[in-house]
This record gives sequence, structure tokens and C-alpha cells, in this order.
Amino acid sequence: MVRMRKHYSISGGPHLAAPRTSFEQTAEDASERICATLMEAVSERALRPGTKLMEDVIARHFGVSRTAVRGAIAILERAHLVELRRNHGSFIASPDRAEAKQLLETRRVLEMATVAAVMTSATPEDLERLARLTLEEEAIHSGADDGAKQRLSGNFHVELARAAGNAVMEEMLRNVLARLSLVASLYERDDGRKCGAVDHRTILAAIRSGDRAAANAAMSHHLDDLEAMLDLDASPDNEDSLSTVLRKFAPDPEPGSARRLASRSR
Repeated sequence: MVRMRKHYSISGGPHLAAPRTSFEQTAEDASERICATLMEAVSERALRPGTKLMEDVIARHFGVSRTAVRGAIAILERAHLVELRRNHGSFIASPDRAEAKQLLETRRVLEMATVAAVMTSATPEDLERLARLTLEEEAIHSGADDGAKQRLSGNFHVELARAAGNAVMEEMLRNVLARLSLVASLYERDDGRKCGAVDHRTILAAIRSGDRAAANAAMSHHLDDLEAMLDLDASPDNEDSLSTVLRKFAPDPEPGSARRLASRSR
């Protein structure tokens, strides 16, 4: 069965668009797959700010059309993770010092609001899930997989927002954390400190005890430490090549019909 898409007019009323063809569905699926891959690479700081997103390289790697690639890039642009430079193409965004400070300020507002909401909204199941996550963090941080450490660093905060029961706040925090991955790629000091399990366990213990003041203090202290890891005057390191990053994060593009998209639309 062909799905019908809902669109919203400027006045806010939904209306049904024409059914999508199988080609449109496949292109959309490919865009989402590419977007997810690039997002993962950004979160692990493998795809660094300033990296040019060459459409032909991405299309060839995934075996899709440039239309699908442009769809993924458009999603990332709306999330402020990609910036378009006139006559030059699309690049992973490079937050400047002012934007970095604004993102840090916004994160603090969201995180403190999350703690307040969790104190009244979290279920015992939510708290157990958070406790298991801190154990997973401890295991990963004792290992040598730096990519996994980076990927896991924001998970506790996202799960905490989910436990708060506010989907809008969770979505906002996800976006801010993704953009802060770019900030960290550019400005983080290499002093070995990470967003890890010890502080998270302290925050969780205060929440479980019902001590609002202690929970607020623990989160504020944690955010202070994270901000202290940044040197906003630092210069970025050299970038990995786009091809190298794609091979790492999507080594086996799906064969078959998606690959034939490359010859359908340029």
C-alpha cells in the first residue's frame, strides 16, 4: 500500500499530498540512512567541522542518486549541523566562539529544567534504565574504543530528558548536544577528561533520594566540568577525509534497488 503524506499549510491545517512513488520512497529511505550515518560520524567526532560533503563521493559510496544525498544534507542543514557556502558546496558546520557560548548556555537551561522535571516525572523503570546506562558507561570508559566513548557521552543526558516526559525538551536537547559535538571537535582540551559515569551516578543518586537541591548542585557541577574542558581559542585539528569516514561508519551500503537510483537522478 502506498503511504499518504500529511503536509501542513501556513494556516496550520493538514492536507494530503499525492501518493509517493516507489522511487520517492526509496530515495527518502536512502536520505534517512545517509543522514543517520553522518550524524553518527559527527557524534563520534570523526566527521569534523569544515569537512566538505562531496555529493558524488557520498552518492557513490551508498550507491544512490545525488537527489538522496541532497535530501540528507537538507535535513542536517535544518538542524544547523551543515552549512551551505555559496558557490562552494556543503560543509559540516563550524560553530564560532559566540555560537559555542550560546549552545552551552542553552544546554544549561535545558539540563537544569530536565532535572526539575525528572524529580516528579521519572518512574522506577526510568531510574533503573539510567542506572544500567551508568554501568555501561563505566565499562566503555575503561576500554580503548574512543569512538564509543564519544558516542556514549551524551546518552545519559538524553535518557534523563526522556525520563522527564517532555518530548519537546528532549528533542531540543538532542539537537543542542549534536551541535556541541562540533564545538567539542574544535575546542576541547586533550586532558583525558570525559563526560562519564561518576558524575552521572552522583546526579542519579540525588534524584533517587528526592533531594532537589543536591540534584541541581550535582548537575551544575557536572556542566561546569564539561565547560572547563573547552578552550574556545583553540585551533581545529586536521580533518579526516570524507571517504575514510564513510567507510568506517557505513562499510556495507545496501545493494540492489537503491544502487540503481544513481542512474535515475543527477
